[in-house]
Amino acid sequence: MNYKETATSILEKIGGKENIIRITHCATRLRFQLRAEEIAETEEIKKIPGVVGVITQGDQYQIVIGSEVDDVYKPLVECITNL
Repeated sequence: MNYKETATSILEKIGGKENIIRITHCATRLRFQLRAEEIAETEEIKKIPGVVGVITQGDQYQIVIGSEVDDVYKPLVECITNL
Protein backbone atom coordinates (compact mmCIF):
# COMPACT_ATOMS: atom_id res chain seq x y z
CA MET A 1 0.00 0.00 0.00
CA ASN A 2 1.22 3.50 -0.82
CA TYR A 3 0.37 5.37 2.38
CA LYS A 4 0.62 8.84 0.85
CA GLU A 5 -1.74 7.92 -2.00
CA THR A 6 -4.17 6.39 0.48
CA ALA A 7 -4.03 9.53 2.63
CA THR A 8 -4.52 11.83 -0.37
CA SER A 9 -7.49 9.79 -1.60
CA ILE A 10 -9.11 9.81 1.84
CA LEU A 11 -8.67 13.57 2.12
CA GLU A 12 -10.23 14.13 -1.30
CA LYS A 13 -13.20 11.81 -0.68
CA ILE A 14 -13.87 13.13 2.83
CA GLY A 15 -14.48 16.62 1.46
CA GLY A 16 -11.04 18.18 1.81
CA LYS A 17 -9.39 19.78 4.78
CA GLU A 18 -12.19 22.37 4.93
CA ASN A 19 -14.59 19.62 6.04
CA ILE A 20 -12.38 18.41 8.90
CA ILE A 21 -12.84 19.87 12.36
CA ARG A 22 -10.58 17.37 14.11
CA ILE A 23 -8.64 14.21 13.28
CA THR A 24 -7.16 11.63 15.63
CA HIS A 25 -6.52 7.92 15.47
CA CYS A 26 -6.63 4.87 17.68
CA ALA A 27 -4.93 1.51 17.12
CA THR A 28 -6.85 0.71 13.93
CA ARG A 29 -9.00 3.69 12.90
CA LEU A 30 -8.72 7.25 11.67
CA ARG A 31 -11.28 9.25 13.66
CA PHE A 32 -12.69 12.43 12.16
CA GLN A 33 -15.07 15.06 13.40
CA LEU A 34 -16.51 16.53 10.20
CA ARG A 35 -18.32 19.78 9.49
CA ALA A 36 -20.72 18.03 7.10
CA GLU A 37 -20.70 14.24 7.18
CA GLU A 38 -23.00 14.09 4.14
CA ILE A 39 -20.18 15.49 1.97
CA ALA A 40 -17.99 12.44 2.64
CA GLU A 41 -18.19 9.90 -0.18
CA THR A 42 -18.46 6.84 2.05
CA GLU A 43 -18.84 4.24 -0.70
CA GLU A 44 -15.84 5.67 -2.57
CA ILE A 45 -13.77 5.77 0.63
CA LYS A 46 -14.47 2.05 1.15
CA LYS A 47 -12.89 1.36 -2.27
CA ILE A 48 -9.58 3.07 -1.42
CA PRO A 49 -6.73 0.53 -1.12
CA GLY A 50 -5.93 0.00 2.55
CA VAL A 51 -9.37 1.00 3.82
CA VAL A 52 -11.11 -1.88 5.59
CA GLY A 53 -14.37 -0.06 6.31
CA VAL A 54 -16.17 3.09 7.43
CA ILE A 55 -18.13 3.51 10.66
CA THR A 56 -20.14 6.46 11.90
CA GLN A 57 -20.54 6.61 15.64
CA GLY A 58 -21.98 9.65 17.38
CA ASP A 59 -20.21 12.70 15.96
CA GLN A 60 -17.26 10.63 14.74
CA TYR A 61 -16.64 9.47 11.21
CA GLN A 62 -14.23 6.55 11.49
CA ILE A 63 -12.20 5.01 8.71
CA VAL A 64 -10.91 1.55 9.58
CA ILE A 65 -7.35 0.98 8.34
CA GLY A 66 -5.98 -1.72 10.63
CA SER A 67 -2.57 -1.88 12.26
CA GLU A 68 -1.03 0.40 9.61
CA VAL A 69 -3.22 3.34 10.68
CA ASP A 70 -0.27 5.43 11.89
CA ASP A 71 1.41 5.01 8.50
CA VAL A 72 -1.65 6.62 6.86
CA TYR A 73 -2.27 9.19 9.62
CA LYS A 74 1.15 10.86 9.31
CA PRO A 75 0.95 11.64 5.55
CA LEU A 76 -2.70 12.62 5.99
CA VAL A 77 -1.76 15.25 8.56
CA GLU A 78 1.09 16.41 6.28
CA CYS A 79 -1.36 16.81 3.38
CA ILE A 80 -3.73 18.85 5.56
CA THR A 81 -0.91 21.04 6.85
CA ASN A 82 0.62 21.66 3.42
CA LEU A 83 -2.58 22.64 1.60
